[in-house]
Amino acid sequence: MLGLVFGALLAGQDLGSLLPWVNFVVHYLMPVVMVADWLFQPPRSKLTIKHLWYWLLYPVAYFVYSLIRGSFVNWYAYWFIDPMRAGGWGGVAVFAVAISVGFLVVSLAMLGLGNKLERQVSY
Repeated sequence: MLGLVFGALLAGQDLGSLLPWVNFVVHYLMPVVMVADWLFQPPRSKLTIKHLWYWLLYPVAYFVYSLIRGSFVNWYAYWFIDPMRAGGWGGVAVFAVAISVGFLVVSLAMLGLGNKLERQVSY
């Protein structure tokens, strides 16, 4: 999901002091590596919708932390969570909902794919 959000909302933006190689590894390489890992080494047990809610814990916690911290230091890691640049809190909410829906769609696809792929048996 990180690669999709970066490609749609952040590619071509001024990333400030972010080193180019760090940008490449975090936003381009790792999303591809993680999907490849999921395809070549699918989960060992069947996944359910309940697992998806655990996957959401980190992104939701990061989002809440970013909003709280940003309001104190007047700096947001991404323009689309900065109320001054995203069209107010309504704009932030629209981006948050759109990204959340995208996350759910991608997660459901990965969950279904992970359940269909042949699992390796450990002995």
